[in-house]
Amino acid sequence: MHLSVSRQHVRELSYLETGHLDKMASTVLKVVLLILALINAKSLPLAFHARFFYYMAKHFYVFKRVKAKSVFEPRQYSTHTPLMEIDFNLHKSNSTYFTDLDMARTDLMMHVFKDYFLHYQDSENKTRDGKWPYCPLGGVVSVFRHEIKPYSPYKVRSRILGWDNKWIFVISRFESGKKLHAIALSKYVFKMRRKTVPPEEVLKFCGLADEETLKQGKMDFDKAEHFLHLENLEHESI
Repeated sequence: MHLSVSRQHVRELSYLETGHLDKMASTVLKVVLLILALINAKSLPLAFHARFFYYMAKHFYVFKRVKAKSVFEPRQYSTHTPLMEIDFNLHKSNSTYFTDLDMARTDLMMHVFKDYFLHYQDSENKTRDGKWPYCPLGGVVSVFRHEIKPYSPYKVRSRILGWDNKWIFVISRFESGKKLHAIALSKYVFKMRRKTVPPEEVLKFCGLADEETLKQGKMDFDKAEHFLHLENLEHESI
């Protein structure tokens, strides 16, 4: 009987130890997953959308009255390279530069053209009818200079470069310290319903269209004009 009790005691101890180990393993796994989530928060599902709505709330509600002093006023977006943005070469994947550009340009456009998004009305109907003006992206070109290493901090500095009768151009620079990692040129078009709104009309509506500004914008547009010629490539067959 003593032997039987001992065996039962051993089984109970074994069961308790196994259960304890399972709980420890589960706890360790949860901690590891939490750490991975925290260090890759930028790349988690819906994180992109959360950042977009953050900037919308920031510019259209919290700092609604803070306006740009100049159409050329730059904005800075600070971020880093998490594990999920690293490619086989162990640096930031080229494809992920464009999601950073989305956020940097969103911050810039919402800040500079805040009055346009909040108050612009159809010049013909003098009403919005529940429709918001918007500015879809028409294209992006980029040049890569130096790699960005894992978890390295960097900033994306963006500003309006220039415009013509349809397009407005945004120049963006990926920088860390004095090092330039990449430079990008993006073009936008202002829309109200299906109608294209000329950039100068938007600038005047926002109170940013003094004579010197209009002259500078058209002058700097010449630096980006070649970008428009890329549209001719759509007729090239492959």
